[in-house]
Parts: sequence; structure tokens; C-alpha cells
Amino acid sequence: MAPEFSPLAASWIQKAKYSDLFFRLLEPALLLDPKTSQIIEANDSAEHALGASRETLVKMGIAAWLHPEERETFSQQLRIAMRRYHPREIEFRFATQPEGSEFRLYRVALGQIQGEDGEAVVQVLAHDIT
Repeated sequence: MAPEFSPLAASWIQKAKYSDLFFRLLEPALLLDPKTSQIIEANDSAEHALGASRETLVKMGIAAWLHPEERETFSQQLRIAMRRYHPREIEFRFATQPEGSEFRLYRVALGQIQGEDGEAVVQVLAHDIT
């Protein structure tokens, strides 16, 4: 069930564009296809944190950025996030380059976002806690 907003807030929320919020976030944010774990969008902060352009990120799956020991756990958490309304929060290590050997620790929130057409994607919000 979606939260109830005050009438004034509800009016502004309806007018707001998700893309404005997504691309202005100071923390890394990704959108994933829940079926393939493919990155379908990345904000500027994700580009900086992961050391790759948006175009490179979008061509790759999220597994290329995760520590190898955590890939299966991430997949499990992704499946759980798609079954629940509330975001999941867990810690993961992300590489600073694709398939890299240097990792940073992030607190990650995974939550589904449904479009007007009913299709859902997974939003990944990350906060560096290294």
C-alpha cells in the first residue's frame, strides 16, 4: 500500500518527474531489469562511483560490479525486493571498475518501482560506507 500524502504534497508529487530526482541524487542510483539484472539506467553519481560511463553501465549486468562472493546473495535480495513493497537494505561491495579488484562497501537499498503500465523495475540506491 502506498503512503498517504498531504494534499499539498500529493499535488507536487504528481507534478514531479522521477527522472529529475533520479539524475540529481548525490548517491549512486541504478535501475535494473528484475528478470535479467541488466542495468537499464544509471545516474551521474553511479558513473563516478563505479568508474564507468552511463553507456558502459547500461551495457552490463550488475554482477560485473559486485564482489564475486556476493553475487548470489545480491540475486536473492533482488528477488525478495520484487516480492515486497518495502525496500530491502543490505551491504554489498562494488568494484570501482568493471570486474575490478578494488572494492568499496555500500549500504544498498533495493526496491521496486512500478510504471503506469504496471511493469516494475528495481531501483538500487547506494551509500558508500567504506
